[in-house]
Amino acid sequence: MGRPKKYANPAERQAAHRAKVKEQSVTIDRRQIEQLDAQLVQLHNAITKAADSGNPTAQQCRAASIGTTLDKLTKYFEASW
Repeated sequence: MGRPKKYANPAERQAAHRAKVKEQSVTIDRRQIEQLDAQLVQLHNAITKAADSGNPTAQQCRAASIGTTLDKLTKYFEASW
């Protein structure tokens, strides 16, 4: 004898699947993400220009990638607490 059915019918199974997907998913606003990305690029470029101009903080935090730049900025400011 097989195991008992978890769902009474395909509609119940589909509803459970949709509920699980909804629980595990996040809805984002594309415009907000694009705006945040543009702001990160602007910050990265400003830090690069400031580092090239001799700003010591910018020189410490400058990196090739935006992610690494953010990591360095975070560590720099956490160290000043």
